[in-house]
Parts: sequence; C-alpha cells; structure tokens
Amino acid sequence: MQFFKRWQVHVVLFILGFFLLNMIIEFLFLRIDGDNMLMMTDMQQTENIDIVFVGNSYSRRFIDNTSVETILRLDTFNLSSLSIGIDGSYAMMQEMFDCHKPKVAVYVYDYVSEAVIVQNRLWPFLHNFPAKIEYTLEVSKNDKAYLDRFFPWRSFHPENKDDFYVNLSGKINPEGFYQMKLKAIQKTIQVYDRKGSCITYPKVDTKDLKNKMNRKVKAPEIVDVSMRNTLEKMKRLCDKNKCQLIVIMVPPIQQIVLGDQKYASYSKTTEEICNDNKIPFYHFAYAKEGLLPDLTDYFYNSTHINGDGAKIFSVSLARLLKEYLAGKDVSAYFYTPEAYLETKDYILNGWYTEKKEGSQITYTADSIYGSSVKPEYCFTAVDEDGEEILLQDYYSVRQCTIPEDEMKDKTIRIKIRNAANRNQDPIIAVKK
Repeated sequence: MQFFKRWQVHVVLFILGFFLLNMIIEFLFLRIDGDNMLMMTDMQQTENIDIVFVGNSYSRRFIDNTSVETILRLDTFNLSSLSIGIDGSYAMMQEMFDCHKPKVAVYVYDYVSEAVIVQNRLWPFLHNFPAKIEYTLEVSKNDKAYLDRFFPWRSFHPENKDDFYVNLSGKINPEGFYQMKLKAIQKTIQVYDRKGSCITYPKVDTKDLKNKMNRKVKAPEIVDVSMRNTLEKMKRLCDKNKCQLIVIMVPPIQQIVLGDQKYASYSKTTEEICNDNKIPFYHFAYAKEGLLPDLTDYFYNSTHINGDGAKIFSVSLARLLKEYLAGKDVSAYFYTPEAYLETKDYILNGWYTEKKEGSQITYTADSIYGSSVKPEYCFTAVDEDGEEILLQDYYSVRQCTIPEDEMKDKTIRIKIRNAANRNQDPIIAVKK
C-alpha cells in the first residue's frame, strides 16, 4: 500500500482520472457534426481511392466526383470539411493515408483562418492521435483558444434537451445516426454522392454577390506565410506514401481577382511556396477559356458555384489532370496574372456612395477594371421627367460635391467609361 502513497503515483492517477472524466464528458456533451461524420465514415468505408481532393467548401462545391471519374476512369474521393484551413486539411490527409494509398492528392487551397468551431466539428473523427494533437496545437497558435480546442465540448455541444438525446443516441447507435443524416441531406437540393462531393442548387444570394462585386480590398502589409511549413509537411507526407501532390485554387468571381489585392497577395505567395517545393500549382482564376469557360453566371454567392458550374469546372480539372498525369506540359492553359489583367481591357462594374455633410452632398464612385483601362466618371442629376442635368463631365476624378438643394426631387446617375477605348459603351454605377 505504500506504493499508492507516493506523490508520483498520485500525479499519474490524477492525470488518468482527469482524462477519463474528460472522455465521459466528451461522450455525453460533444455534439456530432453530421457533415463530417458522413464524409469521414464514407472515406473509411470506400474500397478504393485513386485521386483524393482535399480542402474546404471550395473542394466540396466546385468538384463533382462523377464528372472527374467519367474522364479519368479513376476512383475519386472528396475529403472536404466546411471552412477547414490548411492545418485541418493536413490532419484529414494523415487520417486518409491510414486507410488508403491514392496515386494523386489534389489540395484545393484557400487562405481561410480556421475558427474554433471548425476544429471542434472535426475533432471526434480524427483517430490518428499524433496528427490530432499536432493539428490542434497549430490552429491554437493563432487564437490562443487552447482550452476550447482541446476540450471541444466546451463550445460545441447540444443546444437543448431534445438535441442532447438525439446526439447521445447517435453515439450509442452511430449507424442509425449515419442513415438519418444521409436521408436528411438527400431530401435537400444538395446532391451527396457518398464520396464527399456535395454539389448544390440554392437560390442566388444577390446581396452577397453585390457586396463582394462592388468593393476593392487593399493588399495586407504582411502576408501570413505560416502555411509554408504545413504545405511542406503535406508534400513530405505524400512523398512518403508515393502519392503525387498537386495544389490548385478554384476561380472566384472576376471582380475579386481584379479588385481584391489581398487575394492576389495570398495566391502569389502560395505559388511561390509551391515552386520552392516543386509542387505543381494551378490557379484556375487565370485559366484560359480554352480550358475553362467563364463561370460568372453559376455563382450562387460571392465564393461558390452551383451544381451545373461544378460539373463544368470538374470537366476542365479532369482534362488538366489527364494531360498532366500523361506527362504533358499544361502550363499553356493558364495566363500569368499580368497577362490575365491585360485581357480584361474593359470596366467590369462600378458603384458609388453618397455622404451628406452640412448643406453639401458628396458622391464618390469607383469601378473594377483590367490593367489597360483608364476609367472616367460622369455625374448627372435626373429629374422626375427623366431629363439629365450635367453636374460633372467625364473626368478621372471619382468625386462630385454639390449643394444638397440641387438634388431635390432628383436622383444621381453616374456613368463610367473607358477613356482608353471610347468604342466601349459606358456602364452605370449602382449604389453601394
């Protein structure tokens, strides 16, 4: 009995008791995320994976497994978790290699900052303990939320009593819970193929599209390159498993490519890191139309495309992969960022804001355009009869300030033209 009185034994027993208690609490209160449960369960049960796509909703919404498999004649799987970052993607990839040995891993990169809830949702489905701990430590460095991440039941738990019982029954009967979640997702407009891909046909979010189209974003002073270390580990993991790693970026709406300097900075940095590590990198924002047609009409919000767009993108991606895997040089399918900007020799769209100060009102206009465009702005007041009164003729100045009284019973109309090509029709700016 003297053995159990030693302080070292007390410490060990305390630690074991603490972990046992935490396991009980986690079993009772950690909520099951249906999307991750479906995806990870299907990944483990899939018989064969030749090509795995890894990433977040960009992978899930843009890539249609059926379209890729039809062209490549290879088995695919979409290992995607909503809003997951590069560290979570690496952890999922480690989990996947414990079950499968794919020939190709395509990482769909996104510079998202991973929230606590995202890691909480994936936590119970990671069985590779070292990978699980490494992942949680890495993402905790950004927000210092170590407690919420290592004890996910603190922030991701059932909302009420009914939720609690459904969640608990799901842990007691995981197969029944799986079937319930599968039926639920199949009743919606989403198409889940039991291989991780989940293309969808929702209503267009016009407000979100308008907000992202009508704005410009400045480049960050410092670009976070913390993904360099994880991308290098991802490359070593694939090399160890004799798997070819490829990194891609899916195309956003054109206004983001041209008007969001933060996006441009991160994509440039990603390309540089990939080049340093001899990882093939393909940025589909700069794909030529011979490879990928314009997908603008298929975006249902500012970042995602519907199922029809996903099929078009997946065919283009499969064509690229087929030629690459056959040893062909596919770089000719893409513009350089500079060459891409030159192809947009017109004004995509324009907007304006108004600000009242004292008896004056100031209208400020802006627009998004290619590198060879010279925008000029014309301000007119339109009366009730539709007659236009010139306030400021076409000029490069984007602001116009006039007495507020002059705009009584009138509306503002701002036209934007390309001074470098007068043959192009002016566009009308919308109110932001």
